[in-house]
Amino acid sequence: MSNNQRSREKSATAGNRLIGGLVALGLVLLLVTTVIVMCVAMSSKFRISHVEQIAVGDSRERVIEVLGEPYARSENTFEYYSENYLRLLQQQAGQEDQESQEELTTARMPGVAETLGASSKVSVDPSQPEQALGEEVYQYIAVTFDEDGVVSVFLDANRSELTKEEGKEVRGGLILSDALYAHTACEVSYRAEYTDGSYYMGITTVTPSAYGSTTVWWDEPYGGRCSCPVTASVNPEFPSGNGWYLVPDTQVLYIFADGASGYPKDVSTVTFQGGVTSIEDDFFSDWGSLRHITLGSGIKVLQAGVLKGCSSLQAINLGNGVEVVEAGTFADCPALSSITIGTGMTTVTADAFSGCATLRSITIGQNVTTIEAGAFAGCDQLTSVTFRAAGGWMANGEALDVSDPAVNAANLLGAYGAYAWTRIVTE
Repeated sequence: MSNNQRSREKSATAGNRLIGGLVALGLVLLLVTTVIVMCVAMSSKFRISHVEQIAVGDSRERVIEVLGEPYARSENTFEYYSENYLRLLQQQAGQEDQESQEELTTARMPGVAETLGASSKVSVDPSQPEQALGEEVYQYIAVTFDEDGVVSVFLDANRSELTKEEGKEVRGGLILSDALYAHTACEVSYRAEYTDGSYYMGITTVTPSAYGSTTVWWDEPYGGRCSCPVTASVNPEFPSGNGWYLVPDTQVLYIFADGASGYPKDVSTVTFQGGVTSIEDDFFSDWGSLRHITLGSGIKVLQAGVLKGCSSLQAINLGNGVEVVEAGTFADCPALSSITIGTGMTTVTADAFSGCATLRSITIGQNVTTIEAGAFAGCDQLTSVTFRAAGGWMANGEALDVSDPAVNAANLLGAYGAYAWTRIVTE
């Protein structure tokens, strides 16, 4: 064999070795990359940004598309566990029969082999973990279904067998549904996030208490209470018209805009919402059936004569907007027996409630600091005056104890009725 031939053979052999080495290195890099990708995929699965891709009503196929095959499943639930928990399960199963392991892996946790590798065998039922797993902190996802699809998604970011039954502190809630109707029980989907990084998406029922912008509250399943600002519209099944709607179940008429017209006058209860800023002089004329009125935050002044014709009015809540009640406002309300003053009023003016011959009880708002002399002149049947702010009241230079509603009524009609009452506000 010539020297040239031997040289070529050596070069070929070296080249083959180099190619073989590069192939082996490539396989190693591919394996490492695959492991890294699997670890990243496993980790990202247990993030809010990932599980929030699932919505109420989604199919099982959609859930598998987002999260992969569940590690444990039942008729109505898919469950997923973070890798550290699955590894411990694998260790617990290390001494068990391989055939049994394969059977359980396939039947109970079909996604485990894919996550931990084809040779991994897991035979411990995750619903009955061994004591060794009790203190392990891991991540967990549960997706529940009914015949229509996904009902709830729960991501527990900080779970252990010792603490999984404990409640969680809500960080915030959000209503995901768009169609909400005022004074109507509405089934909605929502999400809640917790201070430990956990997440829940499910279904609840809320009842917006007003038309337009309002806030709804609901309880979530882990012991917390959520709130969310929403915008509610008028239920199309309610009688309604220009600036008003009527709730059939309660027969309460809601006025939500100035200039309302065409409203029925055979109801006994009217509530003015925040969008109303004034009440026209003849609004209540010839409204003999009206018994209860609640004013919204937009009405600042209650003018004299506006309640003319409310011969059956028994109670009025001035809300948190009314700042001034003009003298003689209630003079034409012979049946009025109860008045509630909200947080908007700071001064009860002289003669504001004069002439309310049937008035029996009144609640004084917490921001009232002055009751002018004669405010309750002629209220001879007044028997109860409740102060929301009970400290610091004085009249005629004397400190008053206003803790007893009956005594307060007697003082306002008796010895202290001729004097202004003032409250000293201390920081």
